[in-house]
Amino acid sequence: MLRLFSVSLPRAGHHVAEMVLGRLFGARFAYCEFYTIETCCKAIPCSRIPEHDRAGALVFMQKSHDHDLADPADGGFDGLLVQVREPVARALSNYELDLRTVGPAHSLEYMRFWLGLEAAYTAGFIEKWCARPDPRSFILKYEDLLTDPVTYYRRLFERFRMPMDVFDPATVVAAQSLSSGDKKPFKERDVRASTYFDPDTFGDFQRLVATSAAKIGYQPRPDLMRGPGKSRAVGLAFEARQRIFQGKPREALAALETYLNLPDAHAFGRLLRARLLQGEGRLDDAMADLDAVIEAEPQHPRAYVDLAVLLEKQGDMAGARALLDSCLASARDPERASQLILQSVKDPGLTAAASSLKPKPSVTRDDVLAAFRFILGREPEGETVIEAHQRVGGPAELREILLRSPEFADKYRRLLEAPAPKRRRD
Repeated sequence: MLRLFSVSLPRAGHHVAEMVLGRLFGARFAYCEFYTIETCCKAIPCSRIPEHDRAGALVFMQKSHDHDLADPADGGFDGLLVQVREPVARALSNYELDLRTVGPAHSLEYMRFWLGLEAAYTAGFIEKWCARPDPRSFILKYEDLLTDPVTYYRRLFERFRMPMDVFDPATVVAAQSLSSGDKKPFKERDVRASTYFDPDTFGDFQRLVATSAAKIGYQPRPDLMRGPGKSRAVGLAFEARQRIFQGKPREALAALETYLNLPDAHAFGRLLRARLLQGEGRLDDAMADLDAVIEAEPQHPRAYVDLAVLLEKQGDMAGARALLDSCLASARDPERASQLILQSVKDPGLTAAASSLKPKPSVTRDDVLAAFRFILGREPEGETVIEAHQRVGGPAELREILLRSPEFADKYRRLLEAPAPKRRRD
């Protein structure tokens, strides 16, 4: 069994690759999502690799974005699949995802802070996974994936010596069109058309990542190199996270101190500082920062949860419970807040209210398995696909999605073109 570690920058095409390989290999493809599966071992390499091997999988792939740049560089894998994307377009796409999922509401102050952190991660990721030679690694670009998916995956098969007898260009194209969202031919994104585009801020971001990006063939956008930005916020946020990656928390704290004195500092700078202060044992200062974040962003759950965890560690269960109740009552999205609480707090006495808000899937796991087997004639690619299909509106919507899929259309066409079976004569 080929063991692949898929380390990719977010929004660089990982889930498309997962979908395509799952379509090509079917039940012989095993996959570890790492982040979102509740029963995941959270280990690198995955503890279930031997189990997949015994079950007859030909390819196993484990996903990671290496958000903290702390993943082991050698986890015993046969190959490293590294997926990258042009930094400015990727950062914009990832910022939009952040706003839809875990972040506060958009503001220029928050975007400057976020892009500074993202620049440190982008540069660090490239230096760790792309700039250092490793005979097992294979770097693929998002732009190539969407421009010519067949060639993209043929190169992947050839590089890791996957069995070419399962490679089917029609399946690749069908899976690609299903996964790419808008199903339109690839065209480089015009970042200036985004509601969130600010040339000075993205220019600051680009300058911070330009040297690293050039090492994987991405040159700076000329229109973003015309002058310095209007704020030091991006650079100071970059410096703080870079020092964290380097294991220099005191230097990170110093950068955050300077950042928080800027007129356009965002409250989430205090959220990051609170985590560093905890590491230094300065719990009172950390709690004061978290209180300040709650006051500034009362509808966002993160600071409530971090502060509740601190109170729980200090034995103040009543205070922690009151804080979590306040979090749910104030949250813009109570369901998302409940998910964060359940991920971070383990005491059932503190999570009862959050548990009551946990949505029950309208489609069961068995429903998804049965639908794939009866409609597509195969097993789902893995737990990520199963959980994604459990989140649809109901069994009727699940059936509609599968019946309208390119995969089912291809199966139906082949069925119509096949000669009718000969009738037996007695």
